[in-house]
Formats: sequence, structure tokens, C-alpha cells
Amino acid sequence: KQSKDGASVSSRYDSSNNLWIKVDGVTSLRPESCASIWKEGDLYKLWFPHVSFSNILHSYSDTDIVLHFGGSNPISDSEVIVHAWGINHFDEGFFLILGKSVNKYDDGTKSVPPKKWNCRRDKINALQILVEPISESETRICMIQSVAISVPLPRKFLEWVLGHVFCDLLAAMTRCAQKNEEPGAEGAHKNAIIHNPFYTEFFVPAVRKLFKERGVCEDYVSKYVTV
Repeated sequence: KQSKDGASVSSRYDSSNNLWIKVDGVTSLRPESCASIWKEGDLYKLWFPHVSFSNILHSYSDTDIVLHFGGSNPISDSEVIVHAWGINHFDEGFFLILGKSVNKYDDGTKSVPPKKWNCRRDKINALQILVEPISESETRICMIQSVAISVPLPRKFLEWVLGHVFCDLLAAMTRCAQKNEEPGAEGAHKNAIIHNPFYTEFFVPAVRKLFKERGVCEDYVSKYVTV
């Protein structure tokens, strides 16, 4: 187990030789800022390390999408196609995003695009992103991912590289969310928080209710949403 920038990192290989990575840390960020960074998949290209494109291939709903993203990274050019969906666990104090790689979508009627030339397509066996509001200005983020990467590197070295990549991911998320929260800031994430009913009608009211029940604060007020 290692630690970087205040986040705990752990990894292991399972019996099928798939690598599991977990990064867990508390950020000094407002809950809706953190949620927007992860939920708005088409905006990954604006902040996700080594990602130059991110496109939504299909939307089952506002919180259930098929996402295609990738770019150049320290190992090689790579891309991922993942089906990701959100789950309301505010009765237990958090919002959860789950996902996994897919080859078909829209009830199996559509196939994913062909792999880009000279680009590795990574397989995500399982993905979990937990967004847990702690206080008005603190949010816990826990990322767990199982990946099957066909790269000819020693296992321990691959664990070390991906552990640092995940920590860099948490740091990049934090930087993007902090820009969101600067006075007078403008941007796609902030615009989503202000106008998308997911935040105005669900997420912010749910955080307000959670904080009131837990005695964190009597009336949580978002910087962006006045409901």
C-alpha cells in the first residue's frame, strides 16, 4: 500500500490475472463539483490525463451512458469503450458510478466503433467511483477498477505505474473542480451543474437532506444551484 498526495493506493491481482487498483482520498471540494467531474463523461477530454477525445456513443438516460474515450499515455496510445451508470445510494450517504467495457450497446443492436489504428483498446472488467459528501467543502472519492492490459511489462512495475496514474487522475480531477469553484469561473462543468436537472432537482437536494440528517449543516447551499 502506498500513499501519494494524501490518497491511499492499493492493488492486487486476482485469480484470473486481472489487476485491481483502488485509490481512496478526501478532497477539499464541494460535492456537486466532484460529481460533475465524473458524471459528465463527454467532458473527460478537458481534464482526464492523457485523454484527447471523449464521446458519448449512446445515452440510455442522463445517468446511463456508453462512453468512448482515449489518447496517448506513458505506455502507448489507448482507448476505452465503457458502459457507465449512476446509482443513488444517498440512504447510505453516497452516490455511486459503476461501469464496464462493452462490445455492443442499445440492447445489443449496435456494435462499438472499430479500434483506432495503432491504438490499444483496454478492457475495464469493473469500475466503481464513489462520491461521498463529507461536509460543505469536503468530498471523499474512492475509485476501484479492474483492468486487463496486454502490455509486456513486469507485474510489479505495471502495478506501480498504474497506481501513480490513478493518483494523478485524482489530482487532475481536483484541479479541474477547483477551477470550477473559483469566483467568476465559467466552464462546461459549472454550466452542467447550473442547468442539468440531475444537479438542480436531485443531487444538491439529496446532499442538503443528507447533511441536515447528519447534523453537518442545517441548510446546505450550493454555489451554483439555488433550490
